[in-house]
Amino acid sequence: MAPNLQLGPSQASPSETAIFNLLKANLEFPAGSSTAKAKKLVDDMIFIYTSTEDSPYCSRQLWPMVVALTACIPPDHEWQTSLVEALRLLRQLDDSVAQNDDGDPFNKLPDLLMTITEYWHGFHNIFTIEDSDPLVPDQLEQLERWKSVNSFLARVTTDDYVELLNSGIDQVVIALELEPAKQEPVAACYIWVATEWITHCGSIIFKLLQEKSKISYELKGTGSLCKDIHPQSTQRWEFWKERLAELRGDTLITSRIQETIKVMNAIQSNEQQEDNEPREE
Repeated sequence: MAPNLQLGPSQASPSETAIFNLLKANLEFPAGSSTAKAKKLVDDMIFIYTSTEDSPYCSRQLWPMVVALTACIPPDHEWQTSLVEALRLLRQLDDSVAQNDDGDPFNKLPDLLMTITEYWHGFHNIFTIEDSDPLVPDQLEQLERWKSVNSFLARVTTDDYVELLNSGIDQVVIALELEPAKQEPVAACYIWVATEWITHCGSIIFKLLQEKSKISYELKGTGSLCKDIHPQSTQRWEFWKERLAELRGDTLITSRIQETIKVMNAIQSNEQQEDNEPREE
């Protein structure tokens, strides 16, 4: 069944609605492969990004509508794959292919990080660690949207695009380095999100923790449950594994935790093998 691509409960402006509808039309079009849809999405995103004042579109509203669209699509759905591929194609553009009025090249995905930061702040204002009230249906729906957005961003993050990685590590901290949320659905959602980031970006994160990464990156401090562990250390990785092993949930969460621990062990094993390989003189 195709996802229901509808904007959330907040009131959208005419420009935002126009952008959302243009992008979703590419995904809902019945013909075409995921790659074909991604290429059409890129064309339309460039068109929006370079739109003029007399256009029905506003370039500064593009990324909020991309995020709103991803929130409607379940993780690993083919439409999510098309959006992930679209952003990878965008990053392959030449600097001169598309620039906004400020001269910002589109291949740097300008304003995406700011959009995500605002989205996350809004989410955490709804779901706080201290709140123990039962969740209403709209909040449960927000949890599903939260999973979808994080899954998309974890898949977008690569060795050569790590701007969103600290935000992803923040989600791991919330799930594994802080006391769990009192509402069980929220705690389960945080765990799910953490395992998604670790599964897709574990190799990048582990290199950072080992201080073997080629990228310049400063990791934030650890959470209260592991405050004596150095933020950039393999001990932190081991703590995550131990914490995951302690956590319990329904059958799906338990299975996901087990699979994530396997992934983490495989990443460590691969790194150790590389360390033990003889160096060419």
